[in-house]
Amino acid sequence: MNEDNIITTNNDYPDKDGFSGKLVLKYVLKKKYQIAIITIIAAIASVIYALLLPNWYGASVNAVPPKSSGSSLDAMLGGVSSSLKELGLSKLTGGKSGGDQYSFLVILESRVLLDSMIIKYNLKEAYFPDDTDNEIVFSDVRKEFSKNLSVAQLDEGNYVISIIDKDSTRVAKMVMDFITMANNLAQRVYQDETNFNRKYLELRLKNLDSLLNETSIDLANYSKATGIISPEAQSKAFIEAISNMKYEIYTQELMYETIKNKYGENDQNTLNQLNILNKLKSNLKDAENKPGFVGNFTKSTAGEKGINFLKKSAEFEALTKLKLYLQPMLEEAKINESRNISTLTIIDPPITPDKKTKPKRSLIVAGITLGAFLLSILVVIGIFRYKLFKAELNK
Repeated sequence: MNEDNIITTNNDYPDKDGFSGKLVLKYVLKKKYQIAIITIIAAIASVIYALLLPNWYGASVNAVPPKSSGSSLDAMLGGVSSSLKELGLSKLTGGKSGGDQYSFLVILESRVLLDSMIIKYNLKEAYFPDDTDNEIVFSDVRKEFSKNLSVAQLDEGNYVISIIDKDSTRVAKMVMDFITMANNLAQRVYQDETNFNRKYLELRLKNLDSLLNETSIDLANYSKATGIISPEAQSKAFIEAISNMKYEIYTQELMYETIKNKYGENDQNTLNQLNILNKLKSNLKDAENKPGFVGNFTKSTAGEKGINFLKKSAEFEALTKLKLYLQPMLEEAKINESRNISTLTIIDPPITPDKKTKPKRSLIVAGITLGAFLLSILVVIGIFRYKLFKAELNK
């Protein structure tokens, strides 16, 4: 029975809305040799293809950052964001690094670091040797290198950096150079930050000294004009002097009344005592109403001038305290600017690989072979479906 007879005369043929699985199976089995040939050809081709693929070798390093000291790595990772943005570092991860600091992944995944590796090892030529017309741009090489680079921060806090390359002798060196470049970049970011801090503190202290000088001159001139040196002490002295003067007046009034009652109002002794009493009252009035007693102010203006003096004095004291606070910070910034920070420390150094990482040739052959087998069956079923449909139209 030919193929057309299978299609048109077989009792298993259903209605126009479908077709029998048994009929399809018969047709597939009829084409089993063609399917087998296609599968064998695909298997042979996949073997040749897999054997032609170059071997890729991998190397990795296990490194840990230093414990947080509050002054080295923390200062670097928590530094000014503008410094990082200039280097293309825009990934603020927080997360495992905690707080508002930058994770070291910012350094390890930076564009600057990737480009440095690409340039040093001429990876464009390694990845695209056939690009004689320079159609491949740098971003394509960066994308390809990113596929061959793996950077992971584990829950324990350590970093595992892996690189795969066609050259087994240089891949371990690439990983070591990657760590070295990362540490150098981290040092550069840290130096930029500490340099920024030092310059800022120097400018702040310079402006503070100028302001402090102006405030001190203003305070000295105000003190000279008002005679106020220490409002608290002068107020206490003023109150004590007025109290003593009033006490003396009360005493002299008592003596005046005694002499007056004894000798009479017009007696010379009474008149002398009255002169003394009037003089004391005049002195008290002058002390209370005229400036110059304890300063160039009166009792009515003492409060306002004293408050103004205290304000100026408080401003001077605050600026002085701020300078005392900033001065040690400037010295620390100068020290930090000249120091080398400890960044990633290697625990497990990379070793030259003795086995390839990829390709997995057995998986490639198995995948292509299986795919070709299934695809050939689908093609046979499609052809059968087409013939079935054509036979239906010819009825």
